[in-house]
Amino acid sequence: MTLKQWIITMMAAMSIGIVTPAFAKSENAKKINLLYLNSYENGYHWSDTILDGIKSVVGKSGLNIDLHIEYMDTKLRYDENVKMHLYHIYAHKYRNVTFDIIIVSDNNAFDFYRQFHGNLFPGVPTIFCGVNDFSPQSIQDMNHVTGVVESFDIRENLELAQKYHPERKRFVVIEDNSTTAKAIKSQIQKAFDRMAVTPKYEFLKAVTMEKLTTAAKAMAQDSVFYVIPFYMDDQKGRYTANEVVNALWQSTGAPLYSNWKFMVGSGVVGGKMIDGFEHGTSAATMAIRVLEGQDPMEIPIVKPNDELFIFDNNVMDKFNIDSDSLPSGSTIINRSAYFFEVDRQLFWFLVLGAILVTISLVFLIFNISERKAAESRLKDQLAFVRQLMNTIPIPLYFRNASGKFAGVNRSFEKWFNMDREQILASNVDDISRRGLGQLVDEVDNDLLADIGIKTYEKRIDLNGRGTRNVILHKASYTNTKDDIVGIVGAIHDITNRKITEEELRESQQMLQLVLDNIPQHVHWKDKSLKYIGANRSFGSFYGLKDLGAVAGKTDIDLIKDKDVAELSMQTDRKVVEQNKGAYHMRWTIHRNKNDKVWLKVNRVPLHDHAGKVVGVLSTAEDITQNIKLQNKLVESTKMEAIGTLAGGIAHDFNNILTSIVNSTELAIEDVPAGTMAAADLRRSLKAARRGSRLVKQILTFSRADKEGFKPTHIAEVVEEAVHLIEASLPRNIKIKTRISKEIAICQADPTQIHQVVMNLCTNAFQALEGQGGTLSIDLQQTMVRENLADILDIKQGLYLQLVITDNGPGIPLGIQDKIFDPFFTTKRQGEGTGLGLAVVHGIVRGHNGATRVFSTPQNTKFEVFLPLDAAPDLTPAEKDLEISGGEESILFVEDDEDQLQLIPRVLTQLGYNVVACPSGKTACQSFEDKNNRFDLIITDYDMPEMTGLQLAEKVARTHPAVPVIVVTGRKAPVGMETQSLNIKKLIRKPYNKRSISIAIREVLDHDGIAMESIISP
Repeated sequence: MTLKQWIITMMAAMSIGIVTPAFAKSENAKKINLLYLNSYENGYHWSDTILDGIKSVVGKSGLNIDLHIEYMDTKLRYDENVKMHLYHIYAHKYRNVTFDIIIVSDNNAFDFYRQFHGNLFPGVPTIFCGVNDFSPQSIQDMNHVTGVVESFDIRENLELAQKYHPERKRFVVIEDNSTTAKAIKSQIQKAFDRMAVTPKYEFLKAVTMEKLTTAAKAMAQDSVFYVIPFYMDDQKGRYTANEVVNALWQSTGAPLYSNWKFMVGSGVVGGKMIDGFEHGTSAATMAIRVLEGQDPMEIPIVKPNDELFIFDNNVMDKFNIDSDSLPSGSTIINRSAYFFEVDRQLFWFLVLGAILVTISLVFLIFNISERKAAESRLKDQLAFVRQLMNTIPIPLYFRNASGKFAGVNRSFEKWFNMDREQILASNVDDISRRGLGQLVDEVDNDLLADIGIKTYEKRIDLNGRGTRNVILHKASYTNTKDDIVGIVGAIHDITNRKITEEELRESQQMLQLVLDNIPQHVHWKDKSLKYIGANRSFGSFYGLKDLGAVAGKTDIDLIKDKDVAELSMQTDRKVVEQNKGAYHMRWTIHRNKNDKVWLKVNRVPLHDHAGKVVGVLSTAEDITQNIKLQNKLVESTKMEAIGTLAGGIAHDFNNILTSIVNSTELAIEDVPAGTMAAADLRRSLKAARRGSRLVKQILTFSRADKEGFKPTHIAEVVEEAVHLIEASLPRNIKIKTRISKEIAICQADPTQIHQVVMNLCTNAFQALEGQGGTLSIDLQQTMVRENLADILDIKQGLYLQLVITDNGPGIPLGIQDKIFDPFFTTKRQGEGTGLGLAVVHGIVRGHNGATRVFSTPQNTKFEVFLPLDAAPDLTPAEKDLEISGGEESILFVEDDEDQLQLIPRVLTQLGYNVVACPSGKTACQSFEDKNNRFDLIITDYDMPEMTGLQLAEKVARTHPAVPVIVVTGRKAPVGMETQSLNIKKLIRKPYNKRSISIAIREVLDHDGIAMESIISP
């Protein structure tokens, strides 16, 4: 506390004691209850000086104020238990007391007040002071609160420390867990960030005095310590803030810095210091204004101008700090007081004054004209000053203590459109009437009462010429006796700036609106790769309801897929470092387990007006649907290629197999049973049938028609396949089934569904074959909703879900997207065709269903979805038909020479009269021969010159009653059902005696039978 402050405090205390225990001027005045809620205890220097400042103002107010003081004593302990104890104490203690005004000091009291004011002091006007790291949002719902912010220049002291101790490369901040310390810590971090070159710094938390001094001593050699005021309790006792500082000073000998005046003298070097007295006087002055009727919302929150440079000479000597290097106007304590040092400015002022007086007397004695010359020079200087004032483009004025204008410059005249003489001649009433009264407000009273400077915004009406937004700068001015005699004012017109700011704000809002309505994900970051902003699409993609919440976050905070987050940060870092954009990157993100998204990403650097990189702009487009369409196109292309391949080889290959099968069957009939030749022939027949099934798999994979589809009970098909699998499984593999007994009838080809189950079970069996395990087969109904339907690319609705699971080693991640590709296999050469899963995929797609696979190193699960369309009831199974022959005449047409020789023999064995023709042309000639009468034509479809379909059409014109059976190694020709009505049957190659005999009898014995197919086993 300065001598002036001490005198004022003592005078206020004396006046209080003389009148009454309350601060009053009259016994008859209305008593005013003022509560001072202090965060700390009686004797804590900081808050005691705040109280002194409050008393100094209250004592001069002339009001009958009863000052109630509550010490919360929360310096060491402040938690919910302490809060609730204090709440119950104050609720009981002041249950019958009504307060007119409240002053709260420091963060703990301010926090307590904000939490409980609604119950303890509802609606009571409140002034806060000594609050660190203040945020206006903390009182946004309180229209009766204003106050004084404890804001101090930490950066100035940190830079002084760098200046005086350049060899020390590290700052160590001593802190504790108190609320105030946490708030001050935030201010310290901001101060470090604002320094020209941010030094290395860290925080050291005080636990006990012994641990603190030991840790500090270990760091002392290369460190500067910055100390936040706090108390400390340990087993050896309680230490005040000054005792903590002194202990650090004694144990480390290192430079200590702080921003609180009361800590100077305990070991702190010094610096720019704040004192609680100014906080107290400012807060009390606000309180008096409220008590006199002013609305707290009209009183702006302020920061008192109370920071002075104070240094400790004893510590300065330790570090060889020269007093001449200190900031101008610095105060030094603990140094020897010589005569010329008692008040150096006063001393030299007196010496200089004496010299000037002597010289002036000499000159006045010898030449009175010199005085006149000096007067002339003074007039010239005044004229210069007046001219200078008139050239300043900012309106300037000064008013005396009575309120009249004592001077204005030319800009002021022009701004108000009034003559200077008119302004200076105006009395107080004229000032109000002419609009000049807008420059007069309650701030003037403060400046006339106490020397100071005020700056604030205001709107001024220029007498019908519009309203202007201005910043008013006001300051007290004094005479030679330091008496306040008036106010100097400067008017800074910021209307254009306000308009520009509003236009900029509107432009930013429009830009944000545009960004929010584009489908791309857009965001922008600063140079440190922290988010600044984003558009609505970005927020929706990452599930952010509040876009403002992204500010200050990083990719690690927002993106759940950590690999993508790290990739994003690496890309941004490269863009910033190289000042070069990155374009058309394709990234894959897993937003959850089953949601895989593809993004096309572009990153470009952001520049300031000087072209320096200041951040990164990113755009990302969701191309998931495009990728899926591309995959479908690739799949379709592969299917088309396989279909073309199958169609190209199937005919010739099936011709070969037909010859092999029928030749082998004929040969078996001619060889005695039980001989080696018979066994060899049966093996050949078995191999031919295996070849037939291989071609059938290729055709099934590529064929998209619905031949063989009928209402099928899928559960029975699955159970039949399971029984076959069970018979072949080794004992170390267990099979579990869960097949729903609900109606599971689909329009399906039972043979193909059987093949799907067998292929998937065989796949699982091969995965478990070495180690053993469990094979699970589940079949149940399920409802496929819209999201899953989109993923599987099927219609939503009711489906049968077939799930086949094994706990084998799983499928490697790198090949999971290839397992359905034709001819892809991981087996050794000769062990697999690579068609098993490809056939499954083709069959399921042909049934308008879908497949998907999930695999980990512990298990593999295949899921098959088959649509449950409304299907008619199942009809009883047809009786197995036996081989039978006849005596009818048959025209057999085939361009393959082997079959032309072979099949007529088979038909002849069945009793038929057969005429064989090698082409369609010769077949037509046979019909023209009147000696030939045919009951049936059997013709190959693929023949040169004339196809089987063309032959059937030509015969239909001349002999429409003769039925036709078409044989083909390909899929059914398009339009066969409508182009020739005499085609009654389609037989797939390869075929044998049984299949051809059944087909012939069905056509000849059932007149008008609809065309269908028989595919030989």
